Amino acid sequence: MDLLPAAERCCPVPSDRRRVLLASLWHETNTFVSGTTALGDFLCSEAEAVLAMRDDGSQMGAILSLSEELGWHILPGPCFRAKPSGRVEDDVLVAFLDSLIRAFAAASKDGLDAVFLFLHGAMVTVSEDDVAGRVVSEVRQLAGSALPVAVVIDPHANVSPRLASLSNLLFSYRKNPHTDAVETAIQAAGLLNRVIREKLRTEVLHWRFPVVWPPTGTASADRPLQPLLDQARRTEGEDILRVNVCPGFAHADTPDTGLSITIVHLKGEGRPPGSEELIRPFRRLVQDGLREGFPAEWDLGQAVETALSCGEFPCLLVEPSDNVGGGAPGDGTWVLQHLIERGARGSGVVLCDPEAVKIAWPVLEGETIPLVVGGKSGPLAGGPVVLRARIVRKTNGSFSVEDKNNHTVGAGGHVVRMGPTVLLESQGIWILLNSIKTMPSDLGQWRCVGINPEELMFIGIKAAVAHRRAYAPIARQSYTISTPGPCGSDLEALLYHKLQRPIFPLDPVEFFDAVPAERS
Repeated sequence: MDLLPAAERCCPVPSDRRRVLLASLWHETNTFVSGTTALGDFLCSEAEAVLAMRDDGSQMGAILSLSEELGWHILPGPCFRAKPSGRVEDDVLVAFLDSLIRAFAAASKDGLDAVFLFLHGAMVTVSEDDVAGRVVSEVRQLAGSALPVAVVIDPHANVSPRLASLSNLLFSYRKNPHTDAVETAIQAAGLLNRVIREKLRTEVLHWRFPVVWPPTGTASADRPLQPLLDQARRTEGEDILRVNVCPGFAHADTPDTGLSITIVHLKGEGRPPGSEELIRPFRRLVQDGLREGFPAEWDLGQAVETALSCGEFPCLLVEPSDNVGGGAPGDGTWVLQHLIERGARGSGVVLCDPEAVKIAWPVLEGETIPLVVGGKSGPLAGGPVVLRARIVRKTNGSFSVEDKNNHTVGAGGHVVRMGPTVLLESQGIWILLNSIKTMPSDLGQWRCVGINPEELMFIGIKAAVAHRRAYAPIARQSYTISTPGPCGSDLEALLYHKLQRPIFPLDPVEFFDAVPAERS
């Protein structure tokens, strides 16, 4: 699909191409899980390695592919990416900024027309709560006030006033599952091209709402997000270039955590006329949907018994407390243990357990061995399960996605790498062990080891919303279950220290009427 606006497609490519510095820093940080994320956990690409991302399916790749049509000469900055996990060590940010500064200096020698950044927006280091804001601040110090800086973020970004105020363009994608990540990148590129060509002056306005919803309450097709996103589209117009609704990431304890709305507008004198009136409908919708951001969750045993009585399969057992896309370890064994106890033969679960993979790897396919799997990350993981397991298949864990537009492609591209992977069978249950935790965003995860997920009975899903694009078409039943885990939806059980208060649901709902949406 050709997503570049017609006006941009028809514009002839100038002989002197616009020089754009492109960089990305990608991590969703769960500050409530144990351990830290080190530099070695990041895939760090620079220079030619960044340019090689062209056509890989990611946002970065899409812009590289589109650069000829835009009339851009891309100057590659660093691209650092890591799986969602615990707080990031400070040297990661230092290394990224050092690389970015070097790339900026080299690009500036022959002039620079813009900086284009892809930042998740919920990255936290040991010492920096607002990594996205820090990166844009550093770029602004290098670039001065005149050079356009465009930023694309995930809707789970905890948007700070600093990030908004220092960006000329701020684009969040609107769908969760994030099937529009590449589309959003292309839309942002088209507008950035217009800003460069027409020398437009833009500004990003920022409002923070005193509410934080768990990941299960942030599906774009459901309330409370869907009415807010509809209102965002209605608000956009000639001078209002983009309205972003970011529910934020509840499992990052920062002063900016929670719902934010940002408006990108053509800058005149002062604020756009009626900007406070623009935000009023959003406030009403947030008030109406406060409690809808907390979907009900089932008891695991009750969900299984209800599903068995219905008798229609596959049935999804969705476990947001061990959501690998939210930084959880992905080794919780609650679902596996219950399926074994219930004798649910033909069911399948995925566990991230590199230790068990290492033990199973030398064993020949077809042989049966004693093996301890899962439950090793901490007391909330359910404890290890001792099995007699048949080694069914061993692979390198790499597969090309079936859905080129799934939840994770925008950040990581079309090829998923689970690391060394072993498929086990024990008591009639399939257990997919991978070495690198992998979001359940594509059915290719099962098919690459010879399992058709449509034929499974129960499927354990370690996610909140990201799985829906892949699994909803094949599922006959689905239950979101409540189990112990580091990504639990009960936010009142989390020990927040930095979150701005008062905020719903940690404080009584009555305060909301007295606290207006705060504009920064």
